[in-house]
Amino acid sequence: MTTFLLLLIGLFMSLQFRPVQTYLAKKAAEKLSKDLNTKVYVGGLHIKSFKTLELDTLYVEDLDKDTLL
Repeated sequence: MTTFLLLLIGLFMSLQFRPVQTYLAKKAAEKLSKDLNTKVYVGGLHIKSFKTLELDTLYVEDLDKDTLL
């Protein structure tokens, strides 16, 4: 039980770092690209104390290869 709790705390703590957040955002964008059969790209992501979101380079295409976002 103690090992699980330490692992959970470590996971929560690692989610506060910009590289970890960016990595997870890029993995989510890859999954969306595959599922939607279009291009979705995130350059970077940083969530500060769950109040502020910094999103760097968000690109989303529609099915006709036109830029949506």
